[in-house]
Amino acid sequence: MGQSYIVWLCDACRVASFHPVEGFREQHFLDHQFFLNYLQQLQNQGYKFQ
Repeated sequence: MGQSYIVWLCDACRVASFHPVEGFREQHFLDHQFFLNYLQQLQNQGYKFQ
């Protein structure tokens, strides 16, 4: 199996994390470009990254 890309999200506080955070939901991706596009969408929606 190939590389997996994960981001943890808190939609209520508009925060995305690259590390596990209790209470955040995991979002998995198998394609790196799709993952990057998703992160760009989050940024455009006002998410902060930690």
